[in-house]
Amino acid sequence: FKRCDDPGTVPARSVYGKVQVQVLPDPSCRPGHHTLTIHIPPETPKGKVEDVVLLTTGVPGEELTEIRVRAEVM
Repeated sequence: FKRCDDPGTVPARSVYGKVQVQVLPDPSCRPGHHTLTIHIPPETPKGKVEDVVLLTTGVPGEELTEIRVRAEVM
């Protein structure tokens, strides 16, 4: 187990709630690095899924990043 001093915060959220989003500090504790995971919930019906994930950091004045998510559940 390796303790990270202060990995910072990186909030992310789904705009339409069709995907689940999780941001965790990088496992190797590299400063400023994070892992973004986007999941489609298992109960999602078949068909196309479109959402937008909004991602920013805890740094004042940091730009907001939009990640467009498109997928198809079969």
